[in-house]
Amino acid sequence: MIWYPYEQMKTMKAPYKILDAEGVHLYTKDQKLIDSISSWWCMIHGYKNKEINEAMKNQIDQFSHVMLGGLTHEPVLKLSEKLKDFDNVYINQYDDKYKGLSLYLNLPSHKDYKIDELIKFIKAKDIKGVVFNNYRDLNFVSNFRENNIKIRIGRYLNVFNRFTYKFYQDFAEMISASVEETFASINENAENFPVEILAYGRMELMNMRHCPFSTIKKCGLVGCETCKFNSAEMINESGNRLKIIRNEVLSVIYPNKASKVDKEKLSQKVSLLVSAFDDKDIDEFYKSKEIDNLNYDRGVI
Repeated sequence: MIWYPYEQMKTMKAPYKILDAEGVHLYTKDQKLIDSISSWWCMIHGYKNKEINEAMKNQIDQFSHVMLGGLTHEPVLKLSEKLKDFDNVYINQYDDKYKGLSLYLNLPSHKDYKIDELIKFIKAKDIKGVVFNNYRDLNFVSNFRENNIKIRIGRYLNVFNRFTYKFYQDFAEMISASVEETFASINENAENFPVEILAYGRMELMNMRHCPFSTIKKCGLVGCETCKFNSAEMINESGNRLKIIRNEVLSVIYPNKASKVDKEKLSQKVSLLVSAFDDKDIDEFYKSKEIDNLNYDRGVI
């Protein structure tokens, strides 16, 4: 006997018998259906996704999962190879696959944390430092320094002139320049301060606590962690594709395509920051020759 969820077995209608599936569609003997809930969120990238299927076929003949406790394997070695050219790696969440890298934890910009618990976690995971993304973080400068945890200043603090660089220099080992600063100003400040800029990545277009998909789903912002729309795309009125990432209490809207800065316009003293969503972004950073200098050509301030 089969129990079908949310059905009373004595009164239920005969279920649709699925013979095939591809993309968003399910196929019965004589019907083509749209799977609007992605088989309860398990198929958010569609059926017969060529890239996913090939990766699964290649991997399953070897093993489905192996821990990194005293062990290693080819996929994690490949990831390390991709990251080897980077002096430091900024992470939003810790994973054992990052072990052995020079890690900095991006502190959340819109979520509070308990400083004692955070420091305990950072030391347990051998994380080298933190990246400040909210002025609230300034309350804990002494806490981090007393525990030998390095401090860096993130883009959210919008540093764009020598007065703010000088303020942060007293306790931060690296300072991210605002994308509202010009190349000329960045190079000038790099003569006196430790400066990095976003050299490849996506600029946040909007942060919101509301989720644009919740008006359609009427979900009341419940179940965001497993929702198929927590990493999704929209098309605006101009036909531009936008990427929307839901992270706990915040939805962030980005351009779908990452931008790359012309390194020739930068002093050798400026460090480069690569913001990647996945392995493809890292590959694209190395391969792409298309230049889009964000706002650095003209600045905003």
